[in-house]
Amino acid sequence: MLIQKILVVIMALALLITWRRARQNVIRLPEAMAWSIVWIVAAVVVLLPNVTTKIAEIVGVGRGVDLVVYSAVAILFLLVFKLFIQHEKLERKLTDAVRAQAMQSIVESETQNSKHGTPTSDSEPINSPNELINFMIKERDKMHSNDE
Repeated sequence: MLIQKILVVIMALALLITWRRARQNVIRLPEAMAWSIVWIVAAVVVLLPNVTTKIAEIVGVGRGVDLVVYSAVAILFLLVFKLFIQHEKLERKLTDAVRAQAMQSIVESETQNSKHGTPTSDSEPINSPNELINFMIKERDKMHSNDE
């Protein structure tokens, strides 16, 4: 059948792209191997559709195509969840990096101003990120006590 040939060609191309990306170090070897298994299994399912029907009967699903669809949906949900977790982790890392850079910039600015005798505040110059955090907490507490 024509559709089988088209799908097998697509999966062969996907397999080639997977290994090209692995050689370019875009994906790691274990990921390339996992995706290779996916493409090979998909090609086998396309070429031998009766295999999925037999497996579907064993697990209690009516037709092989239903088994493939159910499995694909479950795998897609897992992949979306994994992407969501990675996205959240990257957001946290970015926030921490930006916060650290901002604090370092303020510390450097305070240090530079204190060297040149430029008054920056009523208190002593800030020399470390911990001092900056303590200063910010004190200022916040002052603001809250003024509100009351």
